[in-house]
Amino acid sequence: MSIGIGVFESVVRIKDLRGWAWVGYLIKNPTDRRLIIKNSGVVVSTIPLLPKVMVFLYGPILESEVARMWEDVDATFMRNNLVSLGSPIPGLKPLSEVVLEGGDKAVLWVYLEDEYVGEVYVLLTIEVAEG
Repeated sequence: MSIGIGVFESVVRIKDLRGWAWVGYLIKNPTDRRLIIKNSGVVVSTIPLLPKVMVFLYGPILESEVARMWEDVDATFMRNNLVSLGSPIPGLKPLSEVVLEGGDKAVLWVYLEDEYVGEVYVLLTIEVAEG
């Protein structure tokens, strides 16, 4: 997801939620401006309403970290880390705010948990400000 200044929305459909799931976004700043994403500016809604929704924001991330944070992740490993360590990615603390210079990337993970509910729609809104 490439972003600029403003509000960005995304909808994801999970066909068959059985207990828990992760929804991830790799975010890139394609502009030459400094952009700020605040955790408080990330809103996640679900249909149906799920009792447990958690947001984890990381960044800026180096190209060398993209594999660890995005490409090579294991959803079960991330969930086990969340349960035991409080963070899905060991050694990295989620941030309340990420500042992205031009070309920088961030990773946003959304954790969803509920009993078996079947189909779920996840609506994500990200507010981005110029820094």
